[in-house]
Amino acid sequence: MAAGSSEDQRKLLAGYKDDNSGFSYRMTEQGATDLYTIYEVSFPSSFISTVDENNTIYCEYYKSKTQGRRPAVILLDIMVGSKIISRILANGLANEGISACIMTLPYYDKRKPADVDERVFMDQGINFFTDAVRQAVVDVRRTARWLAAQDTVDSDKIGICGTSLGGFVAALSAGIDGRFKRASFILAGGDLTEVLSTEAREVRRIKEGLAQSGIQKQQLREILSGIEPLNFSDRLRGAAILMINAADDTIVPAGCAKKLAESTAARVEWYPTDHYGMVKYLIPVLNQVCDHFKAQSW
Repeated sequence: MAAGSSEDQRKLLAGYKDDNSGFSYRMTEQGATDLYTIYEVSFPSSFISTVDENNTIYCEYYKSKTQGRRPAVILLDIMVGSKIISRILANGLANEGISACIMTLPYYDKRKPADVDERVFMDQGINFFTDAVRQAVVDVRRTARWLAAQDTVDSDKIGICGTSLGGFVAALSAGIDGRFKRASFILAGGDLTEVLSTEAREVRRIKEGLAQSGIQKQQLREILSGIEPLNFSDRLRGAAILMINAADDTIVPAGCAKKLAESTAARVEWYPTDHYGMVKYLIPVLNQVCDHFKAQSW
């Protein structure tokens, strides 16, 4: 997976410098099954925001008990941030001998003041949103470094998987980093400008803020250029990409999913439902994700 293929892309990549600095971490056991142990892991973010709580990365690490060095997958959650879907995926992966690491996105859970809702943060304006996404990418790359240093992880087999908002961040992170050999994007796509221009209630407050600020569509496209997955998707052409999408999705329109799939040469599994209806297909989706990341697939 190559360096930037155009001058415009190289300029965008310059905003995401490699971080090779050392850092310490804390790892506390939270529970265990016969097949894996769950740890809470925390370490500092190299992207320093104005919110102190946000400057620590928190992960739920499902460490497989399978012998030898194993694949590992970074998981990124949906906008609600409940981690329900991510925990189901982590449990499924770990049961198959694949360690899983749920990374908390910026301004979610412990990364925000306790009395503030995540959506309040994410609705603070488009520039705040783009900074949060940039930090998420930087944090994903540091989390991948942490995983690669673990003695039970095969550093050549670290993948990334995200759902909905987490899927967009996963696609962006994988494209910018250029070293993830396997990735899965669930209910995600490309062309953020189009996604933020739909009539979906999930983006209504962002749209209202853009209208109040007088930001037109082309200006929005320019503002989002540094976090647009399509601007880096060619760097994923050498990776094995699995996309899972809903044919009737009004939050992430099928056209946006197809744009990302075409630009990454991804395999797409379509389901006959909408964004929220995908919960009905959780078991087959879980099986597809586990198959995609199992050791024999690499």
